[in-house]
Formats: sequence, structure tokens, C-alpha cells
Amino acid sequence: MGFPGPQPDAPRPSSPELTDRAQLAARRTLLVAVMTILALVISTWTFPWALLAFIPMAAAVGFGIAALVAARGGPNRLVLPAVILGWGLAGLLAMQLLGSAVMWEVTMDDVTCRSEAITTLARDRCEAAHQQAIKDWVARLPGAPST
Repeated sequence: MGFPGPQPDAPRPSSPELTDRAQLAARRTLLVAVMTILALVISTWTFPWALLAFIPMAAAVGFGIAALVAARGGPNRLVLPAVILGWGLAGLLAMQLLGSAVMWEVTMDDVTCRSEAITTLARDRCEAAHQQAIKDWVARLPGAPST
């Protein structure tokens, strides 16, 4: 005879509540991905406008929390890794934008120089000036080693 109970090929019974929660978690996880991609696209804009990327980053964090709450105790195991990936990308992008915002003057000088540079030689000069400006900025920090 066989083992009494559900057969391996038989579909698992699921309650409508579990299915609704899984769909809600999937939708919110998709919103995390969309907001993260939107933040990445906005961050490619010229500098002051790139700071607008913080808005979809904050939305990605909020939708991620909502997705984790909706997926709690449910069968959807991919929500947590997807949300962590989205938060990781948003966190890396936030650190890059915060670094540029902290060095506002250096960043704006670089943006201005690059917008006026036409030739490759001019762009190389902008890059060299930007690197030197970063070194000078770091040297002015309290506790920075003197060279």
C-alpha cells in the first residue's frame, strides 16, 4: 500500500489569506526593485539634481519593510534576498551621493569644469583638478595627516 497522506505530486493546499499575502509581498518587492532602479537612473543626472535620488531610495526602504511584513510567515522565500539586494544597492548609492554632497564645493567645481570641457585634454585637466581638489579638501579635515 503506501504511506497514507498527501502524495508528492499533489498540490499543497493553500489558504486564500496566504495567497493574498504572498501576492502583496511580491508586489511590494517589485516596487522595491522599481524604486531602486529609478534611484539609479536619477543618480546619473548632473550633480545637484542627482540628490533627488534620495526620494526613491527612501520609498524603496519603505516598500521593503512593507514587503517583509507581508511575507512574514508566508511561503515566499525570495522576498528577503530581493529586499536585501535592493537595500544594498540603495545604500551604496546613498553613500556615493552623500560623499558628493559633503564635498559640495569640490563637486560643483568639477561639474562646472566638465560641462565646459570640449576636448579630451580639457576633460583630463578637469579630472586632474578634481583629484587635487579632493586631496586638498581631505588635508583640511581636522586630524588629517600633514604631508
